[in-house]
Amino acid sequence: MQSDEIPLIHAYQPAAPMMFSCGRRVSQQNFIVRVVALSRRLPDVPYLINLCRDRYNFALVFCAALVNGGVNLLPPNRQLQTLEEVVGDYPGCCAVVDADETLPGMVIMDLRAETPDIGFRAGGPGPDLPWLAGEQLAAIAFTSGTTGKPSPNRKPWRTLVGTGRMLAARFVTPGERPVIVATVPSQHMYGLEMTLMMALQGGCIIDSRHPFYADDIASTLASLPGSRLLVTTPVHLRAMVGANVMMPRVTKVISATAPLARELAAEAESLFQAPVEEIYGCTEVGSMATRRTINDNIWTLLDGMNLLMDKTSSDGAIHAQGPQLADIAQVEDHLELVGRHRFRLLGRSSDMINVGGKRASLADITLKLLTIEGVDDGVVFMAGGVAGREDKRPRRPAALVVSRLSLQAIRAVLAQRVDPVFLPRPIKKVAALPRNDTGKLSISVLQQLLKKTDVIARSFTVPPQHPCFPAHFPGQPIVPGALLLQWVFAHVYNQYPGHTIRSVRSMKFLNSLHPGDHCRLELDSDPALQRLSIACYCRSDLVCKGVVELVAAEHVSREQQL
Repeated sequence: MQSDEIPLIHAYQPAAPMMFSCGRRVSQQNFIVRVVALSRRLPDVPYLINLCRDRYNFALVFCAALVNGGVNLLPPNRQLQTLEEVVGDYPGCCAVVDADETLPGMVIMDLRAETPDIGFRAGGPGPDLPWLAGEQLAAIAFTSGTTGKPSPNRKPWRTLVGTGRMLAARFVTPGERPVIVATVPSQHMYGLEMTLMMALQGGCIIDSRHPFYADDIASTLASLPGSRLLVTTPVHLRAMVGANVMMPRVTKVISATAPLARELAAEAESLFQAPVEEIYGCTEVGSMATRRTINDNIWTLLDGMNLLMDKTSSDGAIHAQGPQLADIAQVEDHLELVGRHRFRLLGRSSDMINVGGKRASLADITLKLLTIEGVDDGVVFMAGGVAGREDKRPRRPAALVVSRLSLQAIRAVLAQRVDPVFLPRPIKKVAALPRNDTGKLSISVLQQLLKKTDVIARSFTVPPQHPCFPAHFPGQPIVPGALLLQWVFAHVYNQYPGHTIRSVRSMKFLNSLHPGDHCRLELDSDPALQRLSIACYCRSDLVCKGVVELVAAEHVSREQQL
């Protein structure tokens, strides 16, 4: 791809659909009209932190910034500390939001207050399609920060364009305009490439929603016409497979951000009656290769991509080369080349460990942990620090697990699947893992969780004669969800005096409670007592689980308390 100008929308067809937003169809021309109108209202700053949650709003801001010659900053998460670091590194930037956000001291533009004029009369000519220089800096994407401070990566317009077109060539049948439903945020490189860039440069249509729970994903897919692609992660796939929700058939399921177990891929293929494919890539390069997980462990590069072995390097370094890249880029992971366009992934550099002279991958051990029947979630990591860093002290991996199984049972099964020198020690049970929107985990948060005391457990029995039962329901009484939460919150307030629940981040009810049932409640808070994970069990069944935000009682008005 040359460095001359490239259109904002490839193969532009004004009347063709580009998005579904709030159930309405948005044509390519209508989108361009609103982009141009919004570009006139954006603040005159060199950088915008694009925090819009709705994909339509994100796309409008992203493209309007490009039209103005501005740069989109794409932080890896919404944590205040992360955003403050970004603002400090890029002074003069402005955050654009479309929902309530806590961003003290930052310049904010709330898109909800903007009602840009459509810019032309119905039936009249629209604005010209914007063209952008290929070398224009379109975005700065940050690594996830799972192993340290997020690192910035500059993305010229031609790099995003090239990757979007290569992905479309791999996943889209010529002549089709599939609708993309994604569970990943647009701010992540995987989410950006597989949603917005597929719409701008690959002829796809994207749905503006961001479904999270299995039933939300099912209803979103069912509401859309024609061919559909589901863009998701292994964490979401595991939740969907375990939710016992009937899923509409899709054309293809695409997964990234973490290794996908072959067993889980097979279950997902059965659930969606469609092939499940993975994308291999990194923030530094972008998407590079794909594979159908159930077939084999060999990855096939996107058309136009090449891998080159550095023969002058003592460690056999491998570089990626592609027409969309300004220069060759070193691939940090351990790859085994199988011909020029295929390879095996031997392990991520960041998770390769050496214990007793033996090498293994933390991701591979984690996959073995997750395939244990009865383990709902889990992660294996280096307890003493980040894998790959020099440390003269002998270290072993540790594990955090969400499971109804005993620790003894987990250890016994894992010992049959993992070399004894790599068996995690300690293994600690937690109520939930603090994953971000893409399913990733911060090493610093994992270290804090490991140092904490064990999960707090409380028990209670459902009163057999509670007055709610005759009406809820006659002949088959069950505990109302609101009443269960009232009991749970009472235990929370007893356990954390001086704190109150400011908001419920999520709460999922999975099974029913009946008169006389004995329940076990598990509470697991972060070190700062700001986030509390809740899990309620009856026998071995998970009744409900969720996350609430805690705050010191004196900081909340009476009206705000739950």
